[in-house]
Amino acid sequence: MDNAILEQQARLLLTNLPPGAKIEIKTPQGKKLSVTKQPDVPQYATKKEWLEAEYKDLVGQPITLSEAAQKYDVPRSTITSWVDRSNYLDPLDPNAYPATFNEAEIAALVDIYSQRRAINSKAPLLNSAGLPYIVKRPDIAAYRRAKKETD
Repeated sequence: MDNAILEQQARLLLTNLPPGAKIEIKTPQGKKLSVTKQPDVPQYATKKEWLEAEYKDLVGQPITLSEAAQKYDVPRSTITSWVDRSNYLDPLDPNAYPATFNEAEIAALVDIYSQRRAINSKAPLLNSAGLPYIVKRPDIAAYRRAKKETD
């Protein structure tokens, strides 16, 4: 007798398997089984916690957009869009000229930006809490982008 299980039950079962365990999966004829691995991303509660854990030597270091573009080899227009359109960055001192930004934030965005470019994804860089947005299906993002380029 087959035991049909729900997706949530399968997820719980598969994440709690001991190392070396073997499972047998049967699918109805004509149906496909799809398994994807979620990326191993450390979970942080706040943006501040994330930046201090990953970029502690850069936290609070001021950098201008032009300096950041040169240092991180990212177009200045891209970094400017993170400030103007996406609101990912806030200046350290809103009245200063030229505006300076937290280098840790820029370094973090550049890292995420580079990862997204590698998989050809245009997903948001950060979620509403200011933490890295996790692309749920990078394989589909790459497939759709490649298909769009051939059409």
